[in-house]
Order: sequence, then structure tokens, then C-alpha cells
Amino acid sequence: MKRILRRIRGIIGTGLTWAFGFAAFNSVVSLFQGGGWESFLGAITIGGFFGFVLGSGFAGILSLTERHRTLGELSLPRVGLWGAIGGFLVTVAFNLVFGGTIYWGAVLTIALFSAGFSSGSVALAKRSDAKLIEGADEDLPSLEGNDDSVLSLEGE
Repeated sequence: MKRILRRIRGIIGTGLTWAFGFAAFNSVVSLFQGGGWESFLGAITIGGFFGFVLGSGFAGILSLTERHRTLGELSLPRVGLWGAIGGFLVTVAFNLVFGGTIYWGAVLTIALFSAGFSSGSVALAKRSDAKLIEGADEDLPSLEGNDDSVLSLEGE
């Protein structure tokens, strides 16, 4: 059960990270298109929602397909390919469900962004994992200490 909860937490965390990135990208595009304040807020909302769906989907697919590999064993090109495939499929599905027409320019752009986000997410995770492993022991918080700093549950 603990493993499942960790996976769900990772999937939600990746979805939120992608939501932030896609919302930021969509808001910049909205500013360059010259839309008003409502258009800007709508772009952030749509980008955040779409990014969350894409990021969560990518993390779910990655956790299922690459579950027997460690973070260090993951290849960034393969992870990018998974991200591109996921972005492609989700964008085609959204286009068909909400518009009925596939906009290939949007599909390919989002597939490329998904490849970049997926590779970037794993590269960032590898980097932070390496820092945790390489860090010195004195940099890590500890429950142990000298006799003056040890908390005791016994009465003094």
C-alpha cells in the first residue's frame, strides 16, 4: 500500500509541475496574441489543466512501463519518446472530444513540448537524486547528536 501511495504522490507531483509549466507557456502565448485579461486567465487555466493531464499521464505511463528500472537507468531519449507519444495521443484525444477536428500543428507542438518536459523532469530528478546521494552526512538533518541535544522520553 505504501508503494502505491508513493506512486500516486509522484504522479500528482509530476502533474502539478507540468501544470505550472504549461500554464506559464500558455500565458506567454496569450500575451503575445494580444488578448485581454480574461483571455490571459483562461490561458492559464487551460494550460494548467492540460499540463496536469499530460504530466500525470506521462508519470503514470512511465511508472508502469519502466517500473523495473531505477532512476539512473532511465535513458533521457527514451523518456522523451514516451513523453512525445503521450502528448501526441492526449492532444489528439482532446481535439477529437472537444473540437471534432485534429489540429496537427497543435498536436505536434504539444508532443514536442511533452518530450522536452518529460526529459527535463527526469533529468531534474536524476540531478536531485545525485545531490542527495553525494551530499555529506553532516549536511543531512539527524535525530542523533551530542548528549546535550538528544531528546529523551524519560523524565530528567
